[in-house]
Amino acid sequence: MAYKKRRRAATSPIDRALAKPDADFVKDYLEPAVPELTPWTNEWTHATSGRRYCIRFARPETLGERDLEACFRLIEETSRADYESSTMKWRPKHKRQEMRSPDLRYIVVQEESWTEVPVKVPVETVDGDAAKDESAAHKDGSSADNVASSVETTSTVTRTATIPAFTSLMPVYEEGEPVVYCYEIHLSPSLRGSGLGRLLLGFQSIIAHNLGPPVSKVMLTCFLSNSRALQFYKSQGFVTDELAPATRRLRGGKVFQPDYTILSKPVAR
Repeated sequence: MAYKKRRRAATSPIDRALAKPDADFVKDYLEPAVPELTPWTNEWTHATSGRRYCIRFARPETLGERDLEACFRLIEETSRADYESSTMKWRPKHKRQEMRSPDLRYIVVQEESWTEVPVKVPVETVDGDAAKDESAAHKDGSSADNVASSVETTSTVTRTATIPAFTSLMPVYEEGEPVVYCYEIHLSPSLRGSGLGRLLLGFQSIIAHNLGPPVSKVMLTCFLSNSRALQFYKSQGFVTDELAPATRRLRGGKVFQPDYTILSKPVAR
């Protein structure tokens, strides 16, 4: 007789977080307020334009292929040049695979729009004489060929949702230390400087705080060529992490110069 193995209970904060459904993750790690950080919200309004956006939390499988591809296109738009100028190079297939890692969690910003689309509808009409002919045709079993046809134009409303910004993260062990790792954060150029990037990055710190000890920091990787992003991260309290690669002299005298750095921000408790 075979005995069914018991499933080992999640014991670390990382394991417990990764085991939670999306709704429970939001309830336990995003909704509890953290001092000095903007609370979690499902919507955001642009202070200047007044345009409203909805904010959604999801894992890759619940986000869906269409929205995952929209996120990929945003990465391509904002960061492809940095990838191509680095040793990593731009590898679309690899990036798409990475984005579908089951342990990743996404916070996507969506803008809904409603568009009225004209639709042509065929309409058949019968005038007075045609109606008499049609009645007679029915009586003798023949068909009437003089029914007038026309086309009317009406309209229907279609909904579209675009993703102009998103961030992705993973509760993970980095060199044995439990952290929240920010994998991606991207905003379309029209949303830069709007405060949305600060909000999304703040959500990462809220999650790290609510995961509890021993999670002690948020980490991320940034290309050194992306000076704008580096300046932004540092303004939000990120500093060079001890795991960041350093310039070093290789055997033979060649100097290794990294093209990326690793930044981190400690969790305030």
